[in-house]
Amino acid sequence: MDNAMAMKAKALDGGRGDAERISADACARLYQQHGPRLFRLAYWTLLGDRQGAARVLRETFARCISDASAADSPERLGHQWEGLSVRALREAAPAGKTDSNAATVNVAALAPEPRLAFLLHDASGYSLDRCAELLRLPPDACRRLLFAARLRLCQGGGLWREAPAA
Repeated sequence: MDNAMAMKAKALDGGRGDAERISADACARLYQQHGPRLFRLAYWTLLGDRQGAARVLRETFARCISDASAADSPERLGHQWEGLSVRALREAAPAGKTDSNAATVNVAALAPEPRLAFLLHDASGYSLDRCAELLRLPPDACRRLLFAARLRLCQGGGLWREAPAA
C-alpha cells in the first residue's frame, strides 16, 4: 500500500467513533491480501495497461475504505472491494484493443463481459457462484459467458485448453 493510501486510511474517521474506524493496519492487510489478485485481474482486463489497472485499484480501494461501515468484517470488506473493482473494470474494459503479446491479443478479442468472466473464473480461480455474484448475473448466464469465452479462445488458438482426460 502506498503512502497516500496509508495516510487516507489513518484519516478515515468520517464522523464515526474509534470503535468503527478502520485502522491503517487493517487497511494494509486488506490491500496486501486482495491487491495483487485484483491488480492482475485489472491488468488483464485493461489489456496490459499498468497505469489504468493501478488507477482502478486505488479508486476502488479508496471508495471501499471510505464506506467501511457497511462491511461487518474484514472478509466482507474484501468482498466489497472485489465487487467495486469488477464493476469499475466492466465499465473501463476496452473492446477490441490489440497488443503485440499473443495472449493479450486473444483475450482482447473477447467482448468485455466474457473477458471478465474468463479472467475471474479461469485465470483468477473464483468459483462460478462468486464470479456470477461479482458480475451481478445468474450463475447460468455466467456459465454461458465462460463457454463463449473458452470457445472463442480455442477457435482463435488462444490460451484456454481443456485438460486431457485422466
